[in-house]
Amino acid sequence: MRKKIIILILIVIFIFLLKISIDLKSNTSSVEYAAGKIMTYKIHNDYNQGSFDYSKRGYYINTYKMPNSPWFYIISMGVQYTGGYSIDISEVKIDKNNDVEVIVKENSPKRDETVITVLTYPTVCLELNIKPNNIKIINTEGEIFKALNWN
Repeated sequence: MRKKIIILILIVIFIFLLKISIDLKSNTSSVEYAAGKIMTYKIHNDYNQGSFDYSKRGYYINTYKMPNSPWFYIISMGVQYTGGYSIDISEVKIDKNNDVEVIVKENSPKRDETVITVLTYPTVCLELNIKPNNIKIINTEGEIFKALNWN
């Protein structure tokens, strides 16, 4: 009987820890931008749909071209000649006019860090449930990312 109780307690603890882990990985947020209208966004670090030229620095716009389809903004650092580079979305600001400002942090390897010599294409994807009126994507240094395609 004592073994069954201990096993049951361990299962409950495992499920609780698993739920915390799943909640921490959740990256969906929402903002009310007009009277009762909600814009939600998700951040994807593993988006790889579409045939885009990730060697260029900027962002691509993609959608499924169906009613109520989400809008994807794939932000690329462009080609990097070693490993150790990454790009992360630091902040997403949505105002009442349905304008979006995205701030990204571009990470590069430290000077003394050993990295692999290989071409890399650091990207991150922002998924919006509604197409914004305007979108501005900048890095933490204030440099603006240009749109590389228009849908």
